[in-house]
Amino acid sequence: MKILLNIVIIANDVDYIVGSLNTLTETYEVSYIPILDLKTLKDELEQQTIHCIVFDVQFKTIDLDKLLIIAQKAAIYMPLIAIRVDTGLIARIDLMKAGVRDCIADADLALLPLVVKREVATTCSAIALKNKENTTAHFLEHCLDVLFIHDGKTIKEVSKGGYLQLGYVDGCKLVDQVSLLELIHPEDRPLIITKEQQQNTETPVFIPNVRLLKKDGALLVADLSIVFLGFPDLWYVQAHLQAMTRQKKVVHNPLEKEQDNLLTRHVELVPGVIYQFQMFPDKSFCFPFISDRIFELSGITAQELMEDGTKLFDSMHEGDIRRFIESGYRSKVTLEEWNLDYRVRLPNDGGIRWMRGSSKPVRLSDGSTLWYGYVADITEDKKASAALRDSEEQVRTMFNHAPDAILLLDMEGVITKWNPKAEIIFGWTEKEAVGKVLHELIGPPRNYDIYRKNVEIYRKEGDGIILNQALEVRAVHKNKQEFSITMALSEMSIKGEQFFIVFLSDITQRKNAEERLKESLREKEVLLKEIHHRVKNNMQVITSLLSLQSSFIEDATIRDIFKNSQYRINSMGMVHEMLYQSEDLSKINYGNYLRHLIEGLILAMKGDLNKIDLQLDAPNVSLNIDTAIPLGLIINELVTNSLKYGFPKEQKGTIFVKLTALESPNLKLEIGDNGIGFSKLNKSSASQSLGLMLVKRLSIQLKGEIEHLEQKEGTHYVLSFQEIYPF
Repeated sequence: MKILLNIVIIANDVDYIVGSLNTLTETYEVSYIPILDLKTLKDELEQQTIHCIVFDVQFKTIDLDKLLIIAQKAAIYMPLIAIRVDTGLIARIDLMKAGVRDCIADADLALLPLVVKREVATTCSAIALKNKENTTAHFLEHCLDVLFIHDGKTIKEVSKGGYLQLGYVDGCKLVDQVSLLELIHPEDRPLIITKEQQQNTETPVFIPNVRLLKKDGALLVADLSIVFLGFPDLWYVQAHLQAMTRQKKVVHNPLEKEQDNLLTRHVELVPGVIYQFQMFPDKSFCFPFISDRIFELSGITAQELMEDGTKLFDSMHEGDIRRFIESGYRSKVTLEEWNLDYRVRLPNDGGIRWMRGSSKPVRLSDGSTLWYGYVADITEDKKASAALRDSEEQVRTMFNHAPDAILLLDMEGVITKWNPKAEIIFGWTEKEAVGKVLHELIGPPRNYDIYRKNVEIYRKEGDGIILNQALEVRAVHKNKQEFSITMALSEMSIKGEQFFIVFLSDITQRKNAEERLKESLREKEVLLKEIHHRVKNNMQVITSLLSLQSSFIEDATIRDIFKNSQYRINSMGMVHEMLYQSEDLSKINYGNYLRHLIEGLILAMKGDLNKIDLQLDAPNVSLNIDTAIPLGLIINELVTNSLKYGFPKEQKGTIFVKLTALESPNLKLEIGDNGIGFSKLNKSSASQSLGLMLVKRLSIQLKGEIEHLEQKEGTHYVLSFQEIYPF
């Protein structure tokens, strides 16, 4: 039966992510839970067990920091895997520091099933180990026998009975503070030391009549049973109080059986397998004792192995059998510890598990060799080690083949790592650079004091150095040539020590290209200014020619047509003149343009600015040439009409113009006067005039619509339009 696996997926393309994880169904019964917001995630975590979260960092709806907080509160062991992560080293490091278990770039998404399997297995292993620790702790907490676990220096675990019988009932601590010998009468301590030293090379020992010291100084007489666990310097010690040994004289066999059962229970609580392995002179072998946990690790029962030791090879990987036998013979000859990592194949599914055996041999009187040992399942450790090696290899590859210089500095600014690209950029080899202070190696001497001061401030106050930002600075090559670089620093922790990781890029080519681009831009600006200047001059020549020609025309109507043409050309020429005079060749300040245009029309048609009050409202509106010219022509026509028809003879009045910038690219123009307005006679003729026809066509060109508002006096036009872009 497959194990149920609940995976939360937080991404835009959930179906694509699910498809990439389809190989998980070979091992697990997978349930995918798509999540789009944090509230739904909280509900799911409360309702069921979530084994893994896959989070797309490109999914901007959910904040990663808040997601991590919710996930860690719900289950401390639950892994969160970030996908589509930036391939940059800094981004990965920041995510891992924040609590993300693993990171996968978009190009490596095919690795997601393997990463999920690994992380889920690691999590299950951690939970299982925690459960084992809880089981052992529960047993010791309720065991009324006197039981110790110690490592030769201090007591590591004590049963409840140990605290009670020795009088430590007021909360006093024994663990990691008191050695076992401190609880033994001084005269009996040498016996304990001798027996424990022999314990590495003999069967479990029984020491009678040992005096234990209670907290109040009183003595308890007990018989001690000592069992060596197979770990370096780790023993079980059980104290049988004399009240129990007196019962032994009366009912000997039942107590011996109970003692054996108790020791067996203690052994079974140990995570792993405790065993005795015996090899005889004829090279045959057997297991005099092996704990029942061997079945969990190999699929072979303890009884089967004690009856036939060769069954061990039934589950062992064929590639490790020869190595197992050779290392065993070597340990037999030299009497050195027998330590070996090997693989076993589980009978139910053929899965491979890694085991680590550790044992010490002793030569017996019959010439055989007896090993006391311990076997632990290290599969997850092997996977973790392999993953760590892969990760280290990836980091090493990125470090060595990065397109930028990558350095590692200690908190004093001394270089500890120097990648090959740094050697290319700065000319110093890794051997020459490591151990040097960075700013003294590649910085201009004029900046030494600044760098030194900033490092000192950061060490004392955590300030003074700008982190996680790319700064443009000057650097010095080994050949003494100065050049420009960008530098970015981040702080990181490696094995508990703080370092700076530094990314440096040579931007000499970019700076040169920028200078060439600026020079080219300056040339083009000069050329464009000259073009605007010449266009303005040419339009002025045309205006002068029209003015000269109109002086010979006697027909007033035709003369007006020439004047109107002059006004229109003048409105266009004025745009080119302002662009020529402006620092920004792409736009002109339209408020200034309107004031010059309208005041010029008033002077030309009325001869005096005081006759017409101009109310202009166009704050901070700038327009490009493609919009400014047609809009200027529209305003020219409407103002000309106001001056011509709204204020006949010497009549005074007001002209108002208001230009408002709405939400880009929309604008609104209001223009009108308080003159006499259109009479019925001139209204019909004006509506058919060239000027108003031009206004309507230009409004369409500006993607706008012009409206003539009816009112009691004067005229009022409203034009809604857009700024026009050439592409």
